[in-house]
Amino acid sequence: MKNLLYNVNVFQSGRLLFFTGALFCYYFQFPLKGVSSYIIPLLAVYLILSFVIIIKNIDITDLSLISIYYIYLSIILGVSAFKFIELGRILRFFIILAVLPLFCFVNSYDAKNKLFKVFIFVSVLKALSQVIVYILILYVGDFKPFRYFAQSNHMGDIYPYLNIFIKIQVLGTPLLLFAVMAYFELKKKCDWIFFLLLIGVLLSGNFAFILGLLCFFMFKVYDYVITNKAFFSIRVVLVLVLLLVIGILSFPFFKNEIESKSEFSNVVRLEQTKALMSGNLISGNGFGNIIEARGQYINYSGDIYFELQSLYIINQFGVLGFLYLNFIIFYFLSHIKKNITRLYFLYLLYSFWNPYCFDTTHMMVIAILVNANIKVTKGKTSLC
Repeated sequence: MKNLLYNVNVFQSGRLLFFTGALFCYYFQFPLKGVSSYIIPLLAVYLILSFVIIIKNIDITDLSLISIYYIYLSIILGVSAFKFIELGRILRFFIILAVLPLFCFVNSYDAKNKLFKVFIFVSVLKALSQVIVYILILYVGDFKPFRYFAQSNHMGDIYPYLNIFIKIQVLGTPLLLFAVMAYFELKKKCDWIFFLLLIGVLLSGNFAFILGLLCFFMFKVYDYVITNKAFFSIRVVLVLVLLLVIGILSFPFFKNEIESKSEFSNVVRLEQTKALMSGNLISGNGFGNIIEARGQYINYSGDIYFELQSLYIINQFGVLGFLYLNFIIFYFLSHIKKNITRLYFLYLLYSFWNPYCFDTTHMMVIAILVNANIKVTKGKTSLC
């Protein structure tokens, strides 16, 4: 019996080690050159080690739903082969879409919440690295060397904003916003870890992150008003005043973001939408479908990654596949009896219009959610 327990502990520690490695490599694609190539292999080993757990967690209903999904994927795979799409392109997206729902079943009993604690620890390190880079830029007095390093190594960009702030938009930051939301849902308080994670998100300066934060804040305000019945009318008035003040203070930021994006980013998104919303959108055009389009600024022909990556996924396996995949993921998550579907929805909300979903980020988000011991809070809810 002792040997069995020992073997189980070693096995679980091995899974945690590989996931931690993938998480570390993901977060520190900047400034560590080359670590991004280890993310997929480490996640693959983690998934393989989770095979027995996945089989154990899938019940007959889950099996039926996921079987229908795999039959659909097989049909699209046949369409892709019939269209003679390059094998590498086909396999890349087929494997991603095939393994993504499997991460819903990698949860195992973890009384100490180890995986979530590791996630927050590595997230704190990433947020701290953001702060350190910002301090170094202020110390040097010039952002250009840092920008050159990031751009020359394809790690993102670092640039000034309104001459009063430096945006550190580098690889590995999309999970930071998820860490902020997940940490608050678990701890229900604003401590130094929460604020450090929040600073890391704000330093990235990503518009989608700010919108995601606002949506999360709105959900928490809703919880605060609904669950606290005492002085309900007064709470509603105070919340409305707070939202009005936040709206007034944030208006210049949103106005500037919209104006700056209208020159390039929004044009690119409109061009990509037009290019990707073509062909058979109902059932898809096949995995790795080649897009032939040239925009005002960018030639998209042959690309496999877009800012609107979600639309490219729809282009490949259709609206039917896209909706069914999200349906079964929400169904699987909702049956784990944890307050996690809202967090998953918020992740989709800020990642849908950016290339942060249907990739390793998406897989890690689901794995973290199903393993995190996030419970519904009964009674009064505090904003902070």
